[in-house]
Amino acid sequence: MSSTFGFGRLGQQSSSAAVGAPPVQTSSAGMVRPGAMRDLVALNRTVFGALQPLGKSILLYSAARVPKELLQAGSGGGGAGGGSQAAAAAAAAHQQQFPQDQKVLQDRLQTIPETRLSFFQAALGVFTSACAEHEALASRAAQTVGFGMGMGTRMGTAAKRAALPGSSGLDPNASSRQSLVSRVSSAYQQAIHSHVRSLEGLAADAAGAPEPDTETREETSLFAAIHSVWHLAHILFFDEHYQQPGSSASVLEDLVTWHTLNHAHDIQTEFEAMVGMLSPTEYPGFWPYIHHCLLRGHFVAATSMVRLLSRYKLASDKTHLGLIAGGSAAKPKQTSNPVEALSALVSAMPTATTVESSALFAQQWRQWQDHALYLYADGALSSLHIEPQDKPHFARAFGILAGVESVILESAETWQEALVALGMFAYPQFQASHVKDLLTLITGRFKTDTLLDRTLLALLELDIPKALRYASELDWWLATHLVDLFEKADMLGDIGGDDENGGMVDGTDRSLSEWYRLQFAEYLLAHPSLWRVALEYLVSCPRHGRDMLVQVIPRLPLSSHLKTRKLLAFCDEHGLDNVKRQLHRVLGRSALSGGRQGEALWHYIEAGEDRKVAVVCNQLLQTHLTARTAGSASSDMAGLIAALDAINPALAYQHDRLAFLFRYRDFHKLYAAGQYEAAGDLLAALLTSSATPKMFWRALLLDAIPLLEGELVVFSVSQTLELMRCLEDVIVRQRRERPAATRLGGMDRDGKPKDDEDRALDVMRLALARNMARAMLSP
Repeated sequence: MSSTFGFGRLGQQSSSAAVGAPPVQTSSAGMVRPGAMRDLVALNRTVFGALQPLGKSILLYSAARVPKELLQAGSGGGGAGGGSQAAAAAAAAHQQQFPQDQKVLQDRLQTIPETRLSFFQAALGVFTSACAEHEALASRAAQTVGFGMGMGTRMGTAAKRAALPGSSGLDPNASSRQSLVSRVSSAYQQAIHSHVRSLEGLAADAAGAPEPDTETREETSLFAAIHSVWHLAHILFFDEHYQQPGSSASVLEDLVTWHTLNHAHDIQTEFEAMVGMLSPTEYPGFWPYIHHCLLRGHFVAATSMVRLLSRYKLASDKTHLGLIAGGSAAKPKQTSNPVEALSALVSAMPTATTVESSALFAQQWRQWQDHALYLYADGALSSLHIEPQDKPHFARAFGILAGVESVILESAETWQEALVALGMFAYPQFQASHVKDLLTLITGRFKTDTLLDRTLLALLELDIPKALRYASELDWWLATHLVDLFEKADMLGDIGGDDENGGMVDGTDRSLSEWYRLQFAEYLLAHPSLWRVALEYLVSCPRHGRDMLVQVIPRLPLSSHLKTRKLLAFCDEHGLDNVKRQLHRVLGRSALSGGRQGEALWHYIEAGEDRKVAVVCNQLLQTHLTARTAGSASSDMAGLIAALDAINPALAYQHDRLAFLFRYRDFHKLYAAGQYEAAGDLLAALLTSSATPKMFWRALLLDAIPLLEGELVVFSVSQTLELMRCLEDVIVRQRRERPAATRLGGMDRDGKPKDDEDRALDVMRLALARNMARAMLSP
């Protein structure tokens, strides 16, 4: 099938592509300039293409828009005037000169980078184990609440809803289910993190190369963004520490870690660079570095750097702390030295993890913040002895610690930095549900125009549909596995599809999670090494996955015997009997066309193709008969035995013709082993069997001659009579086919010499007569 394609550069995305769907891509493989469609029309040309099934390869070639004969006839594509005829003549003449007519080019759309293969394999292991454990938990919960299984691998709607967290029903496995989601999310995050580190290593190795590795840099940037999105989603939705019913735990500490790992530059490297300077305090970035350390919670780096201000001599190397009378909260000792005051204030900052109760933490926090505001005093810092050139910088530092929103927002470089700083110094007990309120203070002051920004903000707003829409634009793997965990955690609500009403998504009866998995599996099929990964994702789709497998597996290229065995084993594992039979039909046709008749027989038997089995058996018999006529029976018999040895004997007796071949093979094996009596009995049985084709009687009779002429009497009187009857039947049929042959001596009726087989039949008649006499005389 051929199709026309747009005229753009490979990989160019259409601006009209639907949100949440794979991007539309165009390609002309360099055959025409982007946007040069009119040039081709003027030359009576267009570009055609043929797509590879289940792949992204495409063959492109140019061809005439209007047949050459019509142009030469003066039609000009519909014009009849002199100008049209001239244009048609020019186009017809140019048709012989257009160089692209002689080329067929190959291109690829939406290729999967090789660096992702190991990551997809690692993530698949997490996915399959999570599905198996989730299914086990769901089954156990359904049995506990008294509901049966509704649909094979899917639970009934009522049982499923009662068995998931967040539902009104009782779920004895709710904690186990939430623990599963948390562990799976952590495993995905670890896999992403490991892949990012691997990509960074590849980028570092390629740093000295003459040509920059653009693809590795882009992949590193993409997976760093994926890690940021997943890490944030884990904190807000999947971490069991925050998802327990009635939990009031603050997400602040984990958000600080998220920002440090994903959105903060290397504090340690910059610190070491400034410390190594002769005069780091004169460095223009000295104070901005301290401010950013405070905003990000890197207090050790901030206080270590501020101590480099030698003009503020410290009383001692230790920060002096005093205790609030009668309380347990640490409070900085009063001092006029700004460096000492800043260090003491940072050291005394209470944290939720070091305080026994939230009420006590709130009390200590208010006391600490009051002292910070006292020192800041609207930027006056009147209680501290600060040199004029340092006063604005100290004021900003104390303003950050005091939680002054205007100071924090002015000091932060990004909205992520502002969010973390506001959480640490203004709202230290905020939970995931409170983040949205903070965003209203932030988003208007910072740029949030990147796709990563929009995805992160959607997560922080707890808007799952919007987050999935942006995540699908960022990366298909990310969106697929996010929606899968949201479904397992029962957080999709109505957007996930109603199982009772078919889960209509995009006009089809599939859930949102299944739709994403089907699309992701189709994406993976574009790479020849990811076929098994794609099939595993299709298996996980309970509604339409099996139908897709039936269509996909027979169309996969069978590039090696190992892949073929794996596909057959996959079908056995998942009970895809019909698909397995289709595979065997394809393999049988391939083997038969390659002359591997024994292999073809096995495949057709497995496929249940009785008619094909009979056809192949007849071909084997005919080949053997032809070889006997040509005088190469021994070598052909060895090939026949080898072909039959490749087939399981237990399958042979399901087909009469194949059973005959196996018994004929056994006859030759017995004869070769010197077991002449057993061989003779089997040969006589073959001749009297209705399963033996009559066209093969002559070959069987000729095989009996050595047994008839041997010293041992092999055939009894009754068996000899049967052989004689078969011989006469063969001669009668031969005379009907060749009525001129009358077998008179060594010549036929026309005086022509007999062929070898005719003479062999004469020998057979004499051998049977002698054997009859010997059999009658033998005891």
